[in-house]
Amino acid sequence: MRNMDNNKVVKKQTLADAKKISVLFILPDLSGGGAERTIVDLLEYIDRDRFIPYLGLLSQTGEYLNLVTVADIRTAKLPDWLQYVLALPSTIHSFSLKSLLPRLLRTPASIYQIQALVRAIQPDIVMTSMTGLNILTNFALGQQGSRKVQWIAREGNSFPTNLKSITKNRILKMLIFRIIQNSYSQADKILTVSKGISREVSEVYKINPGKITYIYNPTNLVQIQQAVQSSKYKPEPNLQVSDDRYIVAVGRLYPQKGFEYLIQALYLCHHQYHLRDLKLLILGEGNYRDTLEVQIQTLKLQEYVKLAGFVENPWIYMTAAQAFVLSSLWEGFPHVVVEAMACQTPVIATDCDYGPKEIIEDDQIGLLVPIRSPEKLAGAIHQLISNPDQAARLARNALIRAQDFDAVKITREYEKLFETVCQRSHDLIRL
Repeated sequence: MRNMDNNKVVKKQTLADAKKISVLFILPDLSGGGAERTIVDLLEYIDRDRFIPYLGLLSQTGEYLNLVTVADIRTAKLPDWLQYVLALPSTIHSFSLKSLLPRLLRTPASIYQIQALVRAIQPDIVMTSMTGLNILTNFALGQQGSRKVQWIAREGNSFPTNLKSITKNRILKMLIFRIIQNSYSQADKILTVSKGISREVSEVYKINPGKITYIYNPTNLVQIQQAVQSSKYKPEPNLQVSDDRYIVAVGRLYPQKGFEYLIQALYLCHHQYHLRDLKLLILGEGNYRDTLEVQIQTLKLQEYVKLAGFVENPWIYMTAAQAFVLSSLWEGFPHVVVEAMACQTPVIATDCDYGPKEIIEDDQIGLLVPIRSPEKLAGAIHQLISNPDQAARLARNALIRAQDFDAVKITREYEKLFETVCQRSHDLIRL
């Protein structure tokens, strides 16, 4: 990994490379999310005989950095004074210029970084993920005037639903909506992670459906198998749960994931279904931790609920669990569901918008329950624990279904998309 001073880079390209399609994947960082995990898998499996991939980061940080071993990671270096200002503590509750400057400068700094990455690498295709970064990229590319690069904007979540949880201010909602709508109208292609998100983007933002496509998230089945079977992967010292009966959930500690309903469901499992020894392990980190810890203490579940934070190998915990539970209120495509299926762990998932119902056939691949219903979650957990034959059948079927999302297979779909986008660009140039 190396930093890049874009003013000094001279791009060297062989004749063989000139025939390849260069793709610049841009991310804010490599923190442990679904978008980041998808790009890591694509970088591992993309055909380098036909493509030259680059990973552009606005910040060279994140839990997944150590997973990128073959990619050419680039960061656009900011001036020293700007790096200093952005590192200052920032708050919206202070009128001090020193505390407000980092927030005021972060957006133009990010736009500058995106422009610098594109100028230095001069890719055929830029692909960005996440709504906020897509908006910044629209500004960055738009300021460059007539652009030759093809831009794929990837949307991995239901942002209209997410927006409802961010603000109730109607004027602010409308402003954000218009900015997103304008950004997506400027993209050459919009890529979503499920059929449901594709429909939503088209209907909500009034985008021509022909401009939108979907590709499910890849799951690195080989890595999961190795992580579960290899002796070098051990449970972390503070997470020795192999002797306990537990259910597991994975995700950022954020209201979207509905963990408060899952904690309530565990309480019901204890008191209504008399599963007194059952524990809950939640893997992930986020700013909702304090709220969940208060709930755990209020329900007197401190001995039974573990907020374990981010772990490098969640799959060994999935494999040993009685069930994997997704309690989300909304999703784009729940990556972790397929990972649990690949671990041959029976899955319970909320039938939220969007994703779970595109992965799971109820009572065939897993169990689907309504959102915001701890009673239904508790009932499904009790059902699987009380019926080991049913749990084993669902786990077997889930493992077969997981093959449809194998990272190699999904990467081939991305490659077809890149070739189609480039071909369209060449056709337009000839016209």
